[in-house]
Amino acid sequence: MFDDINKRFDCLLEVAKSNDLPVEIIKKAYMKAKDLHKDQKRRDGTPYISHPVEVALILAKLDFDENVIAGALLHDTIEDCGYTADEMKADFNETIFKLVDCVSAIDKTKYVFDKENIYEDPEFVKSSAEEQTFKKLITLGKENPCGFAIKFADRLHNLRTISTFDYSKQLEKVRETEKWVLPIAKLLQSIFFYRAIKNECFKIVNKYNASQIGRASCRERV
Repeated sequence: MFDDINKRFDCLLEVAKSNDLPVEIIKKAYMKAKDLHKDQKRRDGTPYISHPVEVALILAKLDFDENVIAGALLHDTIEDCGYTADEMKADFNETIFKLVDCVSAIDKTKYVFDKENIYEDPEFVKSSAEEQTFKKLITLGKENPCGFAIKFADRLHNLRTISTFDYSKQLEKVRETEKWVLPIAKLLQSIFFYRAIKNECFKIVNKYNASQIGRASCRERV
């Protein structure tokens, strides 16, 4: 399994080299992410590191620089692995940290709810945390716009690999995407990501309709 992931990372390096990017920081980010995610698996059983590699590859193919690619490789390490801001700054640089910080979710265990905001309620922890996470992305992304690109690539890959989740969970993710991610991509005129993400949402929502149409067509031919 790791052989396949290493091959995908080699592909990522080839793309970076073809764009004349320095690759040492990309290699370092991969090794750090691989170590931090070593005991984690995705829902389909694949090692978790496969996800950040694919996210980074999407961005490399779109000609983003080495800091963005490294940030993509590390994008879940603060949120999911206990990797601290100070550790990341010491190991890499401030730019990479700020990119990762943009896309790191609010820590629900430490969040203090605003009692004056009707959209925030301890009884609805998930929705309140989601709201604040995307507000954080928007606020920090204004200073670090490439953070939006990492979020878009992350969401695109997650949608492409969402089939192992219950269909209700898939639809929930589509609703979140349509509420937050697509409007941001449209506002920023990020045409590639807007179209690609919208297409994945369409396929998920219409998955069963498409299969029914296919079966109906087969019956008609018979």
